[in-house]
Amino acid sequence: TIEGNNISGTIVVLLFPFWCAHEVFAIMSEELVYTWLVQHYVLVIFYIVAAYHIVQE
Repeated sequence: TIEGNNISGTIVVLLFPFWCAHEVFAIMSEELVYTWLVQHYVLVIFYIVAAYHIVQE
């Protein structure tokens, strides 16, 4: 179905940045990761909220 493809496509799009982050964080130390998350927590929260709204629709 179109809806099924749309949902799976959306999930891939949502997970891609996390995969990229995982690859980057693997290079960085944990302290740097936590520092980055604290500095960009607004962005992280916004992204989670946006993802949640997309999944709900």
